Amino acid sequence: MPESKAKTVTTRGHWAYVSDDRLIDLDLEIDNPETLEGLVRQVPANYADAHVEFKYDLRGMEIPEFTCVHGSHQHKAGFVMNVDGARFMVGWICAKTIYNEDFDQYTADFEAAIGRRDALRRVREIRSAITQFPIL
Repeated sequence: MPESKAKTVTTRGHWAYVSDDRLIDLDLEIDNPETLEGLVRQVPANYADAHVEFKYDLRGMEIPEFTCVHGSHQHKAGFVMNVDGARFMVGWICAKTIYNEDFDQYTADFEAAIGRRDALRRVREIRSAITQFPIL
């Protein structure tokens, strides 16, 4: 199993740095992380540079457990990590020990990104609707 990476703790997570232009069209909710494009089953060589792209928590659902790329243990809650377009699934325990990503703390940043994205979409819809009316 790879050693824990030294990750600096910041007050802003990954999603706070994603631009509005990029965020507005992203689909952040996933029902099955195994269906994502670019998913790999092995730990990428540059895994230490990865960031959390998605969080999933399917505990309590009648589905098979997923396999973590680190150690091949089974889980239903974890993260989809992304490095240079390669996505890989990491269970919540390995996410904490290897990437210093706390499952519960990450939720606030992720939920804020969803809220921000939804607000951006509403603004876009309103702007589109008002263009139909002439300005007096």
